[in-house]
This record gives sequence, C-alpha cells and structure tokens, in this order.
Amino acid sequence: MNDGASLMNDGANLINDGASLMNDGASLMDDGENLMNDGASLMNDGANLMDDGENLMDDGANLMDDGENLMDDGENLRYYANKCVVISK
Repeated sequence: MNDGASLMNDGANLINDGASLMNDGASLMDDGENLMNDGASLMNDGANLMDDGENLMDDGANLMDDGENLMDDGENLRYYANKCVVISK
C-alpha cells in the first residue's frame, strides 16, 4: 500500500513539475513576444530618426541655398548702391 501511495505521490509531483515547466515555457514565449515587439518598436524608432535626419539635411541644404540667395541679393544691392552714388555725384 505504501509503495502504491508513494508512486501516486511521485506521479502527482511529476504532473505538477510538468505543469510548472509548461507555465515557464508560456512565460518564456511571452517574454520572447515582448522582445520581438520591443525590437520592432526600436526599428520603427530608428527609421523615424533616419527620416528626421534626412529632413534636417534637406532643411540645411535649403538654408544654404537661402544664404547663397541672400549673398547674391546683397551683391546686387551693393552694385545698384554704387550706381546710385555715382549718379548722385
């Protein structure tokens, strides 16, 4: 009788151990899914940062163009200002 009860306890313990391992496996799967989601989110953040960097580079190029145009305008104004000085003499 004691041997049978002992075997039943051992079997119950093995079932509990199996259930615990299944729960651990489910937790690991959840952790893996969360890591995958975090990775996807980080990839999206990286892509957005790259887009932001590209936009900043475009803005910088536009500012350089604007500066060049202002310099050209300044040269034109100086040219006409010199003409005005000559005319007013």
